[in-house]
Amino acid sequence: MAVRGEGIDELLSQLDAHWSWLNSSGELARRRQARAREEIAALAFAALRGRMAGRVEELASQVADGTLDPFQAADELLGRPTD
Repeated sequence: MAVRGEGIDELLSQLDAHWSWLNSSGELARRRQARAREEIAALAFAALRGRMAGRVEELASQVADGTLDPFQAADELLGRPTD
């Protein structure tokens, strides 16, 4: 069928119907929002990992030798005051 081009009109019709549904249902906007949110988070997390890389190693050594617990290390890494 594909070699003879049969079914192309039906395929295009179904694609158009799906596109119409995506637009009218708000699903297209929802998917775009979700994709944008994930992209922003991925970029931000990558930048943070780069900024924290050396500090994480230092804190990990302190946790490993028992001078700091993991919760305190995380708070310090995030710049939060420790109790």
